[in-house]
Amino acid sequence: MTFLPWLGMLGIPVLLTAAVLRRSATAIVALVRSAQGVAGHGFGFTYPAGFPMARIDQIMMKGIDPVSSWSLPRTGSDHLPLAASVKI
Repeated sequence: MTFLPWLGMLGIPVLLTAAVLRRSATAIVALVRSAQGVAGHGFGFTYPAGFPMARIDQIMMKGIDPVSSWSLPRTGSDHLPLAASVKI
């Protein structure tokens, strides 16, 4: 994750989307806020799409305020898509 040092120094809003599967991602999560964690509705589970039981997909941001976050209906992927409303 070579962009990690830059993420902490950026003075502009940052929005990242990712499936966070590894503990090594905790360094990134410490620098940003999860839209679901701050303003989510429900559990935000996204995997597996057929019967979601885990919240591994994230919308993460820095310098942007999440207003709400939610999972969208199934699309054919093995993950449910996410959406968020934000205030810049």
